[in-house]
Amino acid sequence: MKKSIYLFSLLLLAGAMIFTACKKDEDDPAPVDLTPVLTFIGGAGYTSADAQLTPGSTFKVGINAAENPTSKKNLESFIVIRTFNNVPTTVFEEDNIGATTYTWEDDLIANAAAGEERWAFTITDKDGLKKELTIIITTVPTVAAYKNVDMGSYNDPNFGSFMATATGTVLSKADASANQGNVDFAFYLGAVNKSTFGAPSNADVKAVFDLEGVWTIFNETLFEMSTLNATEFDAIGDTYAFPEFTGTENDINNLESGDVVYFRTTTTKRGFIKINSINGKGDVINIDMKMEQ
Repeated sequence: MKKSIYLFSLLLLAGAMIFTACKKDEDDPAPVDLTPVLTFIGGAGYTSADAQLTPGSTFKVGINAAENPTSKKNLESFIVIRTFNNVPTTVFEEDNIGATTYTWEDDLIANAAAGEERWAFTITDKDGLKKELTIIITTVPTVAAYKNVDMGSYNDPNFGSFMATATGTVLSKADASANQGNVDFAFYLGAVNKSTFGAPSNADVKAVFDLEGVWTIFNETLFEMSTLNATEFDAIGDTYAFPEFTGTENDINNLESGDVVYFRTTTTKRGFIKINSINGKGDVINIDMKMEQ
């Protein structure tokens, strides 16, 4: 009998412990957020959310900060950090604020390069508790477009063979020789490679145009066939996020009407060339070109 009473007592005790533990969990208060208050200033003229901008453009950001209403700890510091390609840069920093509220705004400048940049705005109070707001600024280059451009082979009497992509200008050999640093590629009809674009650094271009020993600047433009079709090329507007360039060749051969070629210049500017037409002989080509400004 004593053994039964003992076992019954243990069961009662265990039940009480379970009940107590459950009740304690249910009665635990929710954690209190003691971090400072931080909000973006919104409205006309302010950027307060992720945005797409042209490289180097100006945008205004403002913040309002306040001490936490529960902890009532004064604000201590504020910092703005921009991170591009995993490299952080401090844009603004203020310490020893020692106030219950804080307001900051400034005209910021988007990255000059294309891509995504993370902007972080962080307020810290006297207890070291932080509140952070972030926005992503995606810089998308403006597009320079050149339409209905004719180029001829090395011996064409009517059209130049050399392209200066910065201005979309076709140059004769004489003009190209006087402006070698501006020349990004040439067009010619080859006996084997047929209709071809090649960089001044390309060995065949040097031979076809007899540049070796005459020119001193040979820009290394690279090419690859694009995955875009002609319709997608035409749809590129005033701004465009050019994809990563992976080409490794300094010429591209056997071109045909309807091809879209992707290229990158020595100055890392990327662009597309749409081939509108090639004459029957293959020594005159008409193109449209769109590239980063």
